[in-house]
Amino acid sequence: MTPIIFENLKDVVLPEIDFDGGYLKNIDIKVPPPTNYGDISLSLENAGNDMNLVANNLMADLKCDFSYKYGVTVKGNADINIKKLNMDLAIGFSTQPGVPATELAPKLEVSNVNVAINPDDIDIKLSGSLVSKIASVFIPLFKKTLIPMIVDDLETQVKDLVDKTIDMELAKDGTQALIPYLAGVTFDFAQMAGGPQISTDGVFSMVVNGTFFDAEDVKPSAYTPAAWSPRDPNGKMFQGYLTDYTLNTAFESGFQTGNTLDITELL
Repeated sequence: MTPIIFENLKDVVLPEIDFDGGYLKNIDIKVPPPTNYGDISLSLENAGNDMNLVANNLMADLKCDFSYKYGVTVKGNADINIKKLNMDLAIGFSTQPGVPATELAPKLEVSNVNVAINPDDIDIKLSGSLVSKIASVFIPLFKKTLIPMIVDDLETQVKDLVDKTIDMELAKDGTQALIPYLAGVTFDFAQMAGGPQISTDGVFSMVVNGTFFDAEDVKPSAYTPAAWSPRDPNGKMFQGYLTDYTLNTAFESGFQTGNTLDITELL
């Protein structure tokens, strides 16, 4: 999930910011994935069924158009290099109706987001006519006043990114997938057992359907889902389980299509 968040953060456009004496427009901020994943820490909490993501030493590039009146009105462009950005994000796990609506897809809910930028970690370059006349005043204003305003908007964008963009993608694509080149064979991986769960000892588990079927001729499978425990408390840190039911329905649905299945592309 962490890569998904940073993938969507790589090119965020913020709304216009108006301030005393001017405005910022076309605010485009890029927050690329961290180069050192040691700067990212994750912790799981049972109480809120959520994950706390702390990312330190991120870098960001921000570009915008500005207008500022200081004796004269100066318009230009600002190129801001943020050498260090820290982010603290708490994301809860739950479920939502998927596609079809009778099935459940995973859902993420942002309960807290905090972005911290130290003015000393910011380099600002101004371009445009007459910028030299305002630079000594505008750059300190930008660092001390405008950056906090940008941070407020960025926090809102991060929350909207998860609550809207990512959740909409999960609702649309988080329950079933048509397998390419397999004549209508579809994999159903809708949420089961109440969706993603974090146990009291801080273990994340998620149980999905795991049924294949022929989308062009849907019928009950001849096989019965196996009863099993999704976790061995004495097992390894990372555990994954796949029952024979999933494999049997894959072979069964492929046979039921009556077509010659082309697995060349999959291989």
